[in-house]
Amino acid sequence: MNKDLTYLCAVLLLLLSSCEPEEFATQSTTARSTAFEVRNSRLAFDSPENLAAFIEQEKKLGFEHLKTTLSTGLEKQFTSLLPAFTKNDLEKVATYKSFRLRQSDALKERLIRKFPTLQENLQVNEEVDLENDELIADQFFAALLNRDREIIVAGKIYKYTEDGIFYADEKKYDVLS
Repeated sequence: MNKDLTYLCAVLLLLLSSCEPEEFATQSTTARSTAFEVRNSRLAFDSPENLAAFIEQEKKLGFEHLKTTLSTGLEKQFTSLLPAFTKNDLEKVATYKSFRLRQSDALKERLIRKFPTLQENLQVNEEVDLENDELIADQFFAALLNRDREIIVAGKIYKYTEDGIFYADEKKYDVLS
C-alpha cells in the first residue's frame, strides 16, 4: 500500500517538474473537460499523469478558472471540498460554512477523545476559509476532492483523512469506511 502511494507521489512530482509551459497552454476547452469524469460523486482521472497534467494546466489558468470548470454542469454530480461559488452567493456560503464548522467540531471531538489534555488548549475558530482546506495544502488539488476528501485515480479511490491517506480499488470502497 505504501509502495503504491510512494509511486503515485513520485510520478506526480516528476510530471509536475518536467512539463514544459507550452505543453498545456495549447489544449482546448474540450480537451480540458474530458480530462476527468464523475463517478459516484468523485472526480475520476485515468492515471496519475492525467491528474498531474490537469492540475498543472489549471494552475496556469488560475483558481477562478478551476472553480468555473468544476461548477459548469457538475453541480448535481460532484460537490468539491472547496466551494465553486463566489462569496456573494450568501445561501451557498452559509451552507458551506455550516459544513466546515461541523467537520471542524467532529475533528476536535476525536482529538479530545484521543488526547483529553488538549481540551483546555483547543481554541474555537468560527472563521471559515473558502479557498483552503486544513488538511490539503494545495488548493487546486483540494478543489478536485469531494466533501469526503476522495478522488479516483487509475481505478483506485484515495481518501485523505487526519489519520493519513487511504486507498482501495473502486469496487472495494467499503474497506475505506
